[in-house]
Amino acid sequence: MQSFNDGLETEIREGKMLADAAKAADIKHFIYSSVGAADRKTGIPHFDSKFQIEEYIRASGLPYTILRPVFFFFNYNLMRPLIEKGTLVQPLSPETKLLQLSEEDYGKIVAEVFERPADFMNRAKEVAGVSMTMIEIAAAFSRVLGRHVAYQQIPFEAFEQQAGPEVTIMYRWFEDVGYTADLAAWKRDFPELTDFASYLRDHDWVKPTLSA
Repeated sequence: MQSFNDGLETEIREGKMLADAAKAADIKHFIYSSVGAADRKTGIPHFDSKFQIEEYIRASGLPYTILRPVFFFFNYNLMRPLIEKGTLVQPLSPETKLLQLSEEDYGKIVAEVFERPADFMNRAKEVAGVSMTMIEIAAAFSRVLGRHVAYQQIPFEAFEQQAGPEVTIMYRWFEDVGYTADLAAWKRDFPELTDFASYLRDHDWVKPTLSA
């Protein structure tokens, strides 16, 4: 998976170059990490760019698996200072469910795909671990941090001033459409998928206990 931070054209070019290199090296199983809903014409630029790479891989003749992860738990690190002060700020409605995923779980799933190529070869699958509202996310933070974390919904216009247009387009899509990963199927295949509170505890979000 390539970052889009250097521009979408760079991302697309690098993705195609990797596919070409894999083809030239006669790679037997090429896994491309795309993004959830890349195939659904979301209008989110950094989703659409990944679909262009997907199409190139399919046309290349490479034996492939395309995995489309949803929103990673890691993203909450970007909000950590405010969360630790007691507020989770997002533009999503309190009742909006967002499919999410531990990045470590995703790594384990990728490893399993390599171990079971016959089950995944020449297929594309959207990958998720939990479905939670921001109210539920804030409640998990409250339990782990040992202090109340309130969810604050802000207008999309205010959010765009902070996050920029690209991320705002994505969040509007989260609100209006959303991912469609088969969560029940993933839980059947991977019953040890990490819940959000456990993830937080494993990533040093727990408030340290002061000794007397």
